[in-house]
Amino acid sequence: VTPLRRIENAGGDVLHGMKQSDVGYTGFGEAYFSWVSASAVKAWKRHTQMTMNVVVPVGQVKFV
Repeated sequence: VTPLRRIENAGGDVLHGMKQSDVGYTGFGEAYFSWVSASAVKAWKRHTQMTMNVVVPVGQVKFV
């Protein structure tokens, strides 16, 4: 888990998701954004040949 850097701004804070110099960065292919309702179980395809990066700006996600 990599904490997001928060850039404070009067118009709304910005969260820095990932950059090339971060530990664990292995390249970039594509990005998806999704909402998950509280207490919901959301299926996601498990990839075995690529690195998946998940950014959670609000709340928390539990992988089971």
